[in-house]
Amino acid sequence: MASDRPTGDELMHCILTGEVDKLDDMVKHGADVSFTTNKGMSVLHIAARAGIQEMMVHLLKEYPYCVKKGRLLDKQFGYNALHHWCANHGNVTVFQLMIEKGFDGSAPTEHDESPLILARNTRNEELVQHIEHNKMILQTDVNSAAMAKPDETPLGLAKDTGNSKELVNHKRNQSNGHFCDEQLPLTALHHCALNGNALECLTLIENNKGADVMKLASSNLDVIHSKRKTKNLPSKVTPMELACYCENLRVLRILTKCTDERIIQKCLTNSSGKTTKSILDGIKSKLCHIHKIPNENVVLGTLDDIKRNPRREKMFTVYSKTLTHGTESTMAGYRVLYRNPTICETNGVDEGRAVMRHCQDKGCQLKDMEREQIEKAISQESGKLWNKHSNIRGFLSSPVKYSKGEFLRKHCLVIVCLFKSFIPEGEEDFPKSILVDGKFIAVDVREGCFQQAGNVNPLGKHIPLRMGCTIGPNDKYWFGTLGPAVRYHGRLCYLTCAHVLFPDKDCQEKANEYDKANVSNGQSRLESKQPGLEVLQPAKSADQVVEDSELDDRKFGRVIMWDYAINRPTSIDIAVMEVTSQDRIPQTCQFTAYDKSQFEKTGYRHGEPTFDSGRTGVPTSSSIDVTQETESSPGAEGGSSGSAEFNDGVKGRDHNADNNILLFGCSSGPTSGKYKNTAKVQFTTKLCGRTDVNERYNGMQYIHHSQCGEDDCKLPPMAKFGDSGAGVFQRLDDNTLVCIGVLVAVDNTDSALVTPIQPILDHFGLTMASFE
Repeated sequence: MASDRPTGDELMHCILTGEVDKLDDMVKHGADVSFTTNKGMSVLHIAARAGIQEMMVHLLKEYPYCVKKGRLLDKQFGYNALHHWCANHGNVTVFQLMIEKGFDGSAPTEHDESPLILARNTRNEELVQHIEHNKMILQTDVNSAAMAKPDETPLGLAKDTGNSKELVNHKRNQSNGHFCDEQLPLTALHHCALNGNALECLTLIENNKGADVMKLASSNLDVIHSKRKTKNLPSKVTPMELACYCENLRVLRILTKCTDERIIQKCLTNSSGKTTKSILDGIKSKLCHIHKIPNENVVLGTLDDIKRNPRREKMFTVYSKTLTHGTESTMAGYRVLYRNPTICETNGVDEGRAVMRHCQDKGCQLKDMEREQIEKAISQESGKLWNKHSNIRGFLSSPVKYSKGEFLRKHCLVIVCLFKSFIPEGEEDFPKSILVDGKFIAVDVREGCFQQAGNVNPLGKHIPLRMGCTIGPNDKYWFGTLGPAVRYHGRLCYLTCAHVLFPDKDCQEKANEYDKANVSNGQSRLESKQPGLEVLQPAKSADQVVEDSELDDRKFGRVIMWDYAINRPTSIDIAVMEVTSQDRIPQTCQFTAYDKSQFEKTGYRHGEPTFDSGRTGVPTSSSIDVTQETESSPGAEGGSSGSAEFNDGVKGRDHNADNNILLFGCSSGPTSGKYKNTAKVQFTTKLCGRTDVNERYNGMQYIHHSQCGEDDCKLPPMAKFGDSGAGVFQRLDDNTLVCIGVLVAVDNTDSALVTPIQPILDHFGLTMASFE
């Protein structure tokens, strides 16, 4: 049956698992082995990149028609399957089989890197020797030198007869000057290495597709002697070597990016000072080019870990969500570490999540005095630390310090970083403590990340509107959540995050406007550059065709004000949407969920919650602080708001115990968490690199994800992507709700970062909507 035919995703999963028998079975049931992903990755691309030898051999021998797709360059890396095999430490056996099946051993990648260069970059010496021995990189069309007499090789014959001087020079260029009896003229790129600038160098490389980058020229020419800065110049030089020895730093970085790794290493051994720095900058550019990532995603530094870096050698760290976390390679003698910035683990432990769970189990939370001290420490030191360290992602507070696998009951300022123990070049390590009012506040460093919670897979439509439903600006952008209801001059409006409705570029322009104006309010700032931007509910995925009539039917309102002014004591990332569709106006303020059981799991067993009072406030927490590291007795975790109706007291870790902060997101549905008297936090959603003041959120509330304390708990996280803009409420003892803020981001522990509600209302001149 057609419905039983395996999908492309299932086929690719089978390739990655290396199950050849399952592959054959899938083919029998209609799987297409010539299938490619939307990024041009065929089954051979996938298997080669994963380095699965058995699957590669099986595909090449049993399904030769997949070779045609495997020889094409993919859209993601610019590699064919042979390139992936060479770039991922593939062995000689499969390489030779691929050649026999029709792959070209000298075909370049999209970035003009040959299989030989890729094998060298991974220090795959066996494969390098195999390729060089067979002269595949030279595309020779005669018998290999190993099969002929020494004087009868193409190079030897041409040299002896004198009839093919061009061929002799070509072979000499490729063999890095092995023969030195002929004068080799300077190419245009060599002249540029002597006297040119970066733009000229780039133009020459692009116009000639990099063909002259590895060409050799004689170094004993008069024009070189007038420029050389060192006596250690070899008899034959590439353009990069010439730029290095003559210290033309303007083009050295460009040439490093395009030159063979072997030459880069050779130059590094004969360089120092600014010349070395220029080469290292070129290596950084080369890594960015290879992995198609921004310049800030590659960092040179030192890993302060005696086990992993006993000699404290410099190394590069590459941050990318598409590369395998924790792996490493080398580039020109330097170690290259690969990190996914969203995977926040130190020695396999997510320290933030471990501390969060420990605090839940033991009831640890900050006292008011401790919170005030940490708030002052953040206010006093954060600006200096942001400016001095590119590794920082944010600042939190904690009643517990995590040290060498142990939990210490000590209130501390938490520095959330990108890569713990990695110190970027030119920067210092983080402070161990901070002096505030004559007292030292401990510092705890943990890996973590913060991400705005927009998403690209919306849900259904609601008439009338309910808080927590899906909204979006159109069908080609991401979506978020309908937040709290408010009123502006008597008109019913709703809140969501500005980053849900407006692109990053528009948000950043708005942030820059605030910084230049240096104002805290002002109606002119709040007027949208796109007045009347219509808002849809819901937004559909980009691959669906939508008729204009259906699009009109899904419009429920328009943006009347918005601001992205995060360089404030309390950051504002908010859009105000007026409801313009009469059938969407509610008579009571209700919430949406996937099913009623979600309301039950958050404590509403006898009916759905409503929010008609329009009450606002700041979150409060239980004052209980368990400092003794002993097992909690059953029911001990329930605080002042954990009444018997909402706390079953199972093992003292029931997910409703004291979890009286509720969030209503369109992706997660109703979820609960805890406010632990946490100091207002700072963070950035920028995954890599140094941040300026317009990229840092300030004064946010931090709501702990604590829906379940059990290790095997299947409840969803407190917040997920798609929940940006969700209303956040506190449930009081009498089961009524108080609005405390709007969700703006989530962190690696699935906890919520929330903008307090009152600064939002003050900023826009709003009042909460009341339906009583």
